[in-house]
Amino acid sequence: MGKGASAVVQAAPGEFSDDAAKLVEISSKSNGMISKSLLISELGWTEMRIESIVDSLISNGTIWVDSQKNKEIQYWFPAVFQP
Repeated sequence: MGKGASAVVQAAPGEFSDDAAKLVEISSKSNGMISKSLLISELGWTEMRIESIVDSLISNGTIWVDSQKNKEIQYWFPAVFQP
């Protein structure tokens, strides 16, 4: 890989869709975090498309939900987050 390039390695069995890979790519620019508004802005996706892939990633434990009162829900890829 070239300078500044990164790779995603999937350790869990199962299929990692192109949509999921795009979310990881977007999250890598914001320390592992995504939100619906970020994805709509960056990718132009509909809320339905976002909810579908996010629900799938939540159910298999790939992303975590950060829900706080009066704030937009954020979703985190723990494998991408760097403290």
